[in-house]
Amino acid sequence: MSEYFTELKIGSPCELGPPVRIPKNWWNNWKINVTPRNEKILNRKSIESYRYEFSRYNIEERMETISLCSTISLKNNFPWLLNQQNAKIVAELAYNTKGRIRITDVGVGSGRTSVMLFGQMLKKWTENGLGEKDLLRRLELTILDPSKHMLKESAKVLIDKGVKFTIIHGMAHEITDFIEKEDQDIVMEVASTHHYADYSPPFSAIHEVLKPGGFFVQSEWCHSLAQHPSRYRKILELYDWKGKEEDLRKFDEAYNPNKETIPEPRDEMEKNANRQMIEYYKSRGILMSKFIAYFLEGHCPAYILLDYLKKTGFRTDTESIKKLIANKIIENNPQQILPDSSLLMSIVAQK
Repeated sequence: MSEYFTELKIGSPCELGPPVRIPKNWWNNWKINVTPRNEKILNRKSIESYRYEFSRYNIEERMETISLCSTISLKNNFPWLLNQQNAKIVAELAYNTKGRIRITDVGVGSGRTSVMLFGQMLKKWTENGLGEKDLLRRLELTILDPSKHMLKESAKVLIDKGVKFTIIHGMAHEITDFIEKEDQDIVMEVASTHHYADYSPPFSAIHEVLKPGGFFVQSEWCHSLAQHPSRYRKILELYDWKGKEEDLRKFDEAYNPNKETIPEPRDEMEKNANRQMIEYYKSRGILMSKFIAYFLEGHCPAYILLDYLKKTGFRTDTESIKKLIANKIIENNPQQILPDSSLLMSIVAQK
């Protein structure tokens, strides 16, 4: 079973990472034999791999490179688009919250998500004649991240804005160790929970700390490249390195010995999302070769996220969410951010 936890060492520009990092729905496709006895161990090892990754690189520098990769290969700053959509949704929900407003930013990173949200909230408050003083008095922000360095960086920018905040050093599934039950009005995450192979632990923890009627706003990169090793092999084929032919043989032997393939997605938006991610990975392999930045991650289409949310007890069709659509804050739920693909998606869920 240890082969599931260890990384296949090949000489490609970017590291793959252990296969247990991909969505558990697809583990069998990667020859990961899941049993009732080993499932918890597999989940724990997946989380440990992500925690190890966070401890080894400068997330702020990595995020800048990710923005550059998407701008070069896809002609747009995708992290900025996700943050913009998140800020628009959360600011609207916060404005309709009475009294103090408790918001948790899961995976705060460099703080750009919280700062962009604060800017959007300030705009909303100003437009409605309330102003910054009222906002700062009512807003109580909690920032959570597994990187101590990023928490320090986030704290600096939030202090400059005058925002009250609490720091939690941890991951999303650990949020209940620090926040009481039914305490938060809104929990938000941008490109963070894809650092789980199993979404049940983080979603359950987030559900627990939300007040009845509270909201979870999730903005993610959504694609299905990890559904089968044959799709990730196409990414590796884009690169050149010494020993490539032998390394690709090792990859096939480890994950796809029969060289099986699966059909392309039927949905055109999902198909385009996969194509865009391949272009993104092509540039990322060049620009991020100096980072410990694993390719295998928990990205999945929005319909899988919706299934997890529903099983956790969230609803995505409430009157409050319908009001967001009526007020043109979002067009649909999930909200597709790009016109030609489902790569960037936002989902609003209510407890």
